[in-house]
Amino acid sequence: MDNLEKNPVDVNFKSGSERIVGSEMEFSWRDVEFIISEGIALRHVSAEEVARDNAKNGFNGDAVALFNIGETFLNENKSELINGNEDIKRMSESAKSYGMDLEINQIKDYLDAESKEKIIALMHEKVMKFVKDSLDIGLSGLIDRNASVDEMRDVLKTRSSFLLVKLGKQTPYVYDQDRYYGLGKIGKQDVKADGVVGKVYASEVVGSLGLSGAVVDQVVTDDFFNGVGKNYYRNIVQSVKDLTVMESI
Repeated sequence: MDNLEKNPVDVNFKSGSERIVGSEMEFSWRDVEFIISEGIALRHVSAEEVARDNAKNGFNGDAVALFNIGETFLNENKSELINGNEDIKRMSESAKSYGMDLEINQIKDYLDAESKEKIIALMHEKVMKFVKDSLDIGLSGLIDRNASVDEMRDVLKTRSSFLLVKLGKQTPYVYDQDRYYGLGKIGKQDVKADGVVGKVYASEVVGSLGLSGAVVDQVVTDDFFNGVGKNYYRNIVQSVKDLTVMESI
C-alpha cells in the first residue's frame, strides 16, 4: 500500500509485560525513599544488544540521577515548604547558618501526604519525559515518511533499553540539571555488572505490545509513542518495586 493511502490511527495498548498487573503502575513513597537512599540512576542505551552487554559486563557511562528527585522538588518548592512548616523552617535556618543547603533526607519525616504526592508526581513527569525523549532518537526519517505502526514497532523493538543503576550512599556529583529534567546526570562512572540492578529491554516492552483496535499498516501517530512510553514507564516502575521488595527481605 502506498504511504499516501495510509490513515492515521490511534493506538490503545495492552501491557507488554506479564509483570504488570492492572492498567496503571506508579511509584509509591516507599519506592521514592528507596531510590534516594540507594542512589538509583536510570541509564538509556540506544541499542538493546549494547544494554545487555552493559548489564552482563558493566560499563563506563552516564545516567540520569533519579536519586536527585528530592533536591529537584526542594528547588521548586522550598519557599512553600519553609513557610508552611515550622520544623522545616527551623532546619532550613540551621543548615543556612552552617553555609549548607537544606536536603530532602533532613526533612522527609516532616513532609505531609500532599508533599509526598507532589514528589511522586514530579518523578512521573521527569521519567516519562526522559523515556519519550529517548524514544525519539534517530526516528525522524521514519516519521517524516509516515511509517506504519508495524514498521515502527520492528525498528523500536531492537533499540531503546533502560538500566537501573545502584550507586549506593556515596553518589557522584550531579551536573546539567537544567538540561536533564531538573534531575541532572552523574557523569561517566565505572559501573560493575552487579551495579546494574534493573533491566527494561526494548524487545520485552515493544516486541510484545498488544495492539487493540489497530491495523498495523496504518500511520503512526503521537498516540503510538505515548503508548510505548507508558509501557516503558510501567516496566521501569515495576523494576523499582521489585528492588524495593528484595531490599526489605
